[in-house]
Amino acid sequence: MRTGDQFSGCVLKVEKSGTELAARIVTLPETMARVGWIEGELKWRNLRCEAGAWRLEDVRKHFDIQTGAVKMVDYCSYNLTLGSLGHLRLHRSKEPFYPDQRWVRHETTPSPTFKK
Repeated sequence: MRTGDQFSGCVLKVEKSGTELAARIVTLPETMARVGWIEGELKWRNLRCEAGAWRLEDVRKHFDIQTGAVKMVDYCSYNLTLGSLGHLRLHRSKEPFYPDQRWVRHETTPSPTFKK
């Protein structure tokens, strides 16, 4: 789940798509819906591990507030750093000190309970 910015509350589901890992939006905050995002849309593509570092391409939409339409869609490459307690940071530089996006692992289904 995305945290710390205007798109907080966005939840993605990562799954295999063909031969690559990709993430689709499963929960959409109102702030994203107002700028052209739709539940079920692709948000991350080409998640991969290169030389021990995770990378991905993040879908970006350029929205025209005056016309209410998406003007352009492109992709931005990010490094993905896995932190403690399920925290994820997306950042363009090699160092994750000032991430562009912050995410936290979100369980959508309860983990099974094992009884002795």
